[in-house]
Amino acid sequence: MALAQVQAEIVVEAEKKAVEATKQAEKEAQEVLKKAKDEVSQYKKDAEKQAATLLEAMERKVLAAARSDAQRLEMNARKEIMDDLFDNAAASLQKLGKTEKQKFLQSLLEKAEKEIKVDTVYAAAADTSLVKGVKNVKEAPISGGLMAETKEGDISVNLSVEELLASLREELSMKLSEVLFNE
Repeated sequence: MALAQVQAEIVVEAEKKAVEATKQAEKEAQEVLKKAKDEVSQYKKDAEKQAATLLEAMERKVLAAARSDAQRLEMNARKEIMDDLFDNAAASLQKLGKTEKQKFLQSLLEKAEKEIKVDTVYAAAADTSLVKGVKNVKEAPISGGLMAETKEGDISVNLSVEELLASLREELSMKLSEVLFNE
């Protein structure tokens, strides 16, 4: 075997090994590239799932806040309507003519006399002259109606417009809600 032949065999063998090594390297590169593409694809899928989950959570949060705001606004509107009703009732009582107001005060006095022995009556400054049948009539910081008190001052009955409307509001609030808001 001549040196040239050995040299040629070495070159051929080296070329074969180089071709095999190149093929193997290309195969490994393709596998690495495929693995990288698969990982990127999986990252994208995971990111899309996370984004969808976050979006759903955000939608639920925004909808819950919107529902809460809507309920709050509705409750405020209902309260405002109820306040207006009772404000109008108070205004109507203030606008009563002298005769009607005197009858109203007399009926309140009779109601108080059923509960206590009335000695002193407190009324709004404009109404003190309309209270009849009681010796002691004094002014009180109320808008209408009256407050009655025993001689000793230890028992009193509050029949002021403010108190009457507050009691009426408490008593009728459920019924008014049913009528006004179809509940």
